[in-house]
Amino acid sequence: MLKSDTDVELLTAIEHARRHRPFFTNKLATTMVEKFMDPAATATGESALPGTQLTRREVEVVQLLAEGKSNKQVAAEMKVSTRTVESHRTHIMRKMNFESFSELIRFAVRSNFVNP
Repeated sequence: MLKSDTDVELLTAIEHARRHRPFFTNKLATTMVEKFMDPAATATGESALPGTQLTRREVEVVQLLAEGKSNKQVAAEMKVSTRTVESHRTHIMRKMNFESFSELIRFAVRSNFVNP
């Protein structure tokens, strides 16, 4: 189940679990189908941008960080938690095989995500 799922679906999910049966909300089932159809898709259903492994959301995080904004500032601008930004940043670093934050910033500049 996703955090955004309603209370009614939670009760249905509990009933399915009690009977040892799988349960997927409509939103989760749709996301799973999208991921199956497009392996580059993320949990939000975004596909990787052409020429990069990053989704639009990940590019947005990279752009804001490369502009010198802190995780807290990026979170406020994107209207998400600081922890979510930290998760995006960690995921991007792993996905792109970056060993340091400076590698991420150099990538952003080389990719024209920001002006030097």
